[in-house]
Amino acid sequence: MHTFYVFPENVSEGYFLIDKQQARHAYLVLRLVVGDEVLAVDGRGMRYLGVIESITSNSAKIKIKQKIFIQPESLEFVLAQAIPKKSKFDSIVDNVTQIGVKTIIPLLTQRTIVKIQDAKKQEKIVRWQKIALETIKQCGSAYVPEIRPITKFMDLVQTINQYDRAFLCACAKDAVSLKTIIKAHKLEGKILVLIGPEGDFSEQEIAQAKLKGAFVVSLGKNVLRSENAAGVILSILHYEWT
Repeated sequence: MHTFYVFPENVSEGYFLIDKQQARHAYLVLRLVVGDEVLAVDGRGMRYLGVIESITSNSAKIKIKQKIFIQPESLEFVLAQAIPKKSKFDSIVDNVTQIGVKTIIPLLTQRTIVKIQDAKKQEKIVRWQKIALETIKQCGSAYVPEIRPITKFMDLVQTINQYDRAFLCACAKDAVSLKTIIKAHKLEGKILVLIGPEGDFSEQEIAQAKLKGAFVVSLGKNVLRSENAAGVILSILHYEWT
């Protein structure tokens, strides 16, 4: 069954509407017709089962048969990821949205190679938010992660005390095995995960994070690509918690 994203303001008593772009795809590509059942999520916890009542290439009206509120998970994952080269951040957003991350913070670190002009930053945020929306339609999640503004590492590190746990992944010699940390400290509340750039976090950044209470952790003997590390640690943490 096909899943669509519905803006909360497009849900009324007994019906919901999908936007023009999705309606066009449903009508011309998926060849959906009146009477077909579809699913929809609003990114805020609501999931709808409905039947198409009318559809054209410009709009679609769906009658709601069932609506379910999906309770948010008690453990909230926040990913602060250094922006890698090319379009790799697109894949990161896709992957961690499937895992169930609540918030994504694009990060600028001392060794971040990518330079984004101020005029282009909001454009990037809009793009990544759109990718997250497309991903929840694919994976069926009822929640879409928030893409925060691009943030400097030294600004983010000042907020570490707002989290119940913070894990900074690094290749540092004194990094502790993630397995060891998980065994010693219960996963609860709001969890911040920090992933560095291709050249890792600088010694200064690691020291600052430790000073603010972050655990500096290792994900194993092999060095992971920056774009793969987030999926690995978030999958491990989610598995250990569930």
